Amino acid sequence: MVTVATVVKHFKENGFTCRKEKRGKNVYKCVDGDATAIISDSNIEVKVYTEYRDEYSNYVPDDYSFEEDFIRDLEEATGASRITTDIIGETYYNFIYELDDYQKALELAKKIRDNGIWFAITNISAELRPHKMNKQTEEYEPINAKELIELIRI
Repeated sequence: MVTVATVVKHFKENGFTCRKEKRGKNVYKCVDGDATAIISDSNIEVKVYTEYRDEYSNYVPDDYSFEEDFIRDLEEATGASRITTDIIGETYYNFIYELDDYQKALELAKKIRDNGIWFAITNISAELRPHKMNKQTEEYEPINAKELIELIRI
């Protein structure tokens, strides 16, 4: 069985800065660029920052009809055991992995970091819009959901 210390070591070896998150608990937060991972005894959460406006409640990209289909495709592409959304304070899409799947979690975190990936829930129809960093212009630009899935596929 893989330990939290082993997972944190691998994240650090790949350029992430990791620090203990909660006193008395075995929880670490590893950050590098746009990628954040929360590593605990129970799982690993790779977080994608999501711009959110309170008046919106639908999280469907323009090229999907249902959020469930988008989440299913994200889970399949990344190997995450499940994906959740936090909408308290800052908003994140959370890709959740068992500790034994730390290599998949690390691979996804590196893809998020290397491509500057983040999401926005925006406009009147509450469309979810993935973004990535254009390395030539160093500006974020929207990409469609299918392109995102291929970009983060593990």
